[in-house]
Amino acid sequence: MGYVLGIFGLFIFTKGIKPTLEFINKTTEKELVKFFGLMATFATLIFYVWMLFNFLSK
Repeated sequence: MGYVLGIFGLFIFTKGIKPTLEFINKTTEKELVKFFGLMATFATLIFYVWMLFNFLSK
């Protein structure tokens, strides 16, 4: 799961959060997929913050 969040995080950080969410909303009309896209975005940001603190604490 870390690899998926890492790759998705690179996409988010290169494009930005708002364009990424707009891309997910444009590519699908299903509300469930939009919800999972939003959750994946937040999970990725939490993962990156957690890894940052974990790295800096060592």
